Amino acid sequence: MIKKIVLIVLTGFILLVSCTEIYKPTIDPGANALVVEGLITNENGPFTIRLTKASLYNSVKTPTPVEGAKLTLSDNHNQHFTLTNNLNGRYTTPDGFNSKIGDSYTLHIKTSDGNIYESKPQELLPPLSYDSIYGLHTDNPYLGENNQLKFNIGSNILIDIFRTVTKTDSFPLCRFKPVITVQYEYREDIDTLSYWTNKCWRSMPLNVNEDITEDKSHASSAAITGHLLCFTPVLMEGYGLPVPKDLVELHYYLRINQYTINRDTYDFYTEANKQLTTTGKIFDPIASQLKGNLTCTNNSSEIVIGFFEVSSVSHSAITIYQSIGSPGVNMFQVPYIDISDGAIRYKKVKKGVTPEDKDYIDLTPSWWTHL
Repeated sequence: MIKKIVLIVLTGFILLVSCTEIYKPTIDPGANALVVEGLITNENGPFTIRLTKASLYNSVKTPTPVEGAKLTLSDNHNQHFTLTNNLNGRYTTPDGFNSKIGDSYTLHIKTSDGNIYESKPQELLPPLSYDSIYGLHTDNPYLGENNQLKFNIGSNILIDIFRTVTKTDSFPLCRFKPVITVQYEYREDIDTLSYWTNKCWRSMPLNVNEDITEDKSHASSAAITGHLLCFTPVLMEGYGLPVPKDLVELHYYLRINQYTINRDTYDFYTEANKQLTTTGKIFDPIASQLKGNLTCTNNSSEIVIGFFEVSSVSHSAITIYQSIGSPGVNMFQVPYIDISDGAIRYKKVKKGVTPEDKDYIDLTPSWWTHL
């Protein structure tokens, strides 16, 4: 009896294997798809909408800018604003355009081939800020060369938000873009009397995926405790920067951009994150074209990719002080400053050479210590 059962199972397995067929899905290369990227905030403009044509599937070519289109923005008061076509497929809002909290905006596009595209109306919600921010010392594992497990020593930066938000029709939703600026100073000896001082700074985003808050529309309270904003390594190597010889000073300046987003924006970034975080497991979401908030009104078969976002933003900044041997993380609120990459080099004299001191000027930027 047992032999018969085994024989039946083996026969069924062989039949199952023999009926296996490789599935080759039809892939739409999307070569003619219009790609729309744009953001309107509560800040002063001008704001930019960028239009490109999607590249072929698996292509390494950069997207082709779309020129000669006619773009307008309309609001819920029936006002219309015409955008100006600049280089590289960029269209900017006119001087008379000022966004207003509570108003809704719709993007209208007419391309040179006669196609007409339109977004859903997007409301500009009031800006929000987090309630508190703090750090927890931790080791962040990652795979190094030859798949060896290594650890970045640093801190998880956490925030508490929405404590004061009362029950409304829908709780607020936010996304965050933390940007770290690594500031470092090192010296190079010229001779026995003088040396070069080098001050450098490099800015970089800390999160690959969009950092969005959890959806609490079915909860009794909007408050979120311990939302992970980002991880900040202690050492320069953690940011992909080589450590210079004779390092003198090292600062970490963290800028936090908090966007208050509407439901359409939240759903778009949620779907994007699902696809970006897939690991090939059986229950992972299937990769597909992300549906934005734009459609082609004169030809439903025309594909349009991207998203027209209308979100308010608030800015804050902190300096972070941490060390490898100490679990403590010290943070101080400082002014928010936009800092692009840069470096300066100036000559200094060593102690004891007083007559020439006045010939050497300290070129340290005024914002270096963010005071």
